[in-house]
Amino acid sequence: MYYPHSGESFLAPKLLHCPFCGHEAELIFIGNDYSKVRQVKIKCTFCNVIMINSGIRTASEVIARRSINSWNTRG
Repeated sequence: MYYPHSGESFLAPKLLHCPFCGHEAELIFIGNDYSKVRQVKIKCTFCNVIMINSGIRTASEVIARRSINSWNTRG
């Protein structure tokens, strides 16, 4: 369960472990209601590998699902 900018939780696929070191990854929401720019960052908690997706006037949940799918289907 994730909590984006809106504060309401949503369900999305679970993040797989980092493809480089095997440690857990975390999902971080960046942005604000003023600029309407939304970013979602997925970061390894150990080796700090980062993947960032963003969108303008796009729901955080949409960007998060796109990011999680990209992270989970790498390589």
